[in-house]
Formats: sequence, C-alpha cells, structure tokens
Amino acid sequence: MNSFTDDRYLGIKELASFLGVKESTVYAWVHTRKFPYYKIGRLVKFNRKEIMVWLKAVKVDSIS
Repeated sequence: MNSFTDDRYLGIKELASFLGVKESTVYAWVHTRKFPYYKIGRLVKFNRKEIMVWLKAVKVDSIS
C-alpha cells in the first residue's frame, strides 16, 4: 500500500516530520484551525488522506 494514501492517523510529531516543519508550527496551525484534525481526549490526530487533500487545496500555482 502506498504510504501517502493509506488511512493512517498521525500524531503531532509524525505530521511535523511528514510536512518538514517544527512541532510548534503544527501546534500553531491546530490552534488557528488551519487544517483538519481530530481531538481524542487530550490527543490531537490527523488523518493522512485529509492532510493530502488540504495540501492540494493550499497549493499556490506559479504565474506563467
């Protein structure tokens, strides 16, 4: 199975690594509700498929 399209849930650390940003950046984005996430008690989880959809939605195309 392709690891970019599986239906896994990621934690803060995994998502930060996946996106190449600091964990504090992911926490800030969660706080401002920049992308979809799930709150399970005190845990914050991210569905990988939903993150991929979000990434496509925030893509900025270059001007030709």
